[in-house]
Amino acid sequence: MPPKPWIKIGSHRVLANIYSKELISQKYINPANGNEVDWGLFHATKTAVMIVPIVGHDKIVVIRQFRHAINQVIWELPAGVIDGNESPEDTAKRELLEETGYKAGRTILMRPETNLWYDPPSFALSHYACLALNCTKADQGQRLDENETIEVNLVDLQEWVIMCQSGAVVSNPMIATTFSALPFLGIKLQFTQDGEQYTSK
Repeated sequence: MPPKPWIKIGSHRVLANIYSKELISQKYINPANGNEVDWGLFHATKTAVMIVPIVGHDKIVVIRQFRHAINQVIWELPAGVIDGNESPEDTAKRELLEETGYKAGRTILMRPETNLWYDPPSFALSHYACLALNCTKADQGQRLDENETIEVNLVDLQEWVIMCQSGAVVSNPMIATTFSALPFLGIKLQFTQDGEQYTSK
């Protein structure tokens, strides 16, 4: 029997709230057995945009910064939350400039009807995936918040894909956003007979 969507009962209760993130409790009815279940979820009050910034034909702008949840400095794509009535494309341009000092020449919303979800079983947070083409370095450089320290790196696109495949990039949303961009860039993943993966134009 195929699974059916659970039925939401009423509004959720906010158990904790800090920095646009909430721990909530939401009641559901399980249609398979009629049980009422109180489900705990992490919920974000703002939607994020992740950016794949391309310089020239084969370079990508990526960053390194500290992430508290895993207590590590990790590789990431530039990203940020939508402010007010911004479009995802406008957010991508603003965040790219603020975090990296690069300007986007052209932006493409890669999945306009379906967002990517961080962790569907427990985290009600999705993000838009945006491709930024013809990126160039701006005169003014980064515009970081008081508690942001971001290292900007320009790497070969193929090298970045290999980093996503090999485990050097540990953030699932960053990996998913990267692979969403490959068809737009005319890049195909191919496999050798022993299963090794590589990219080709």
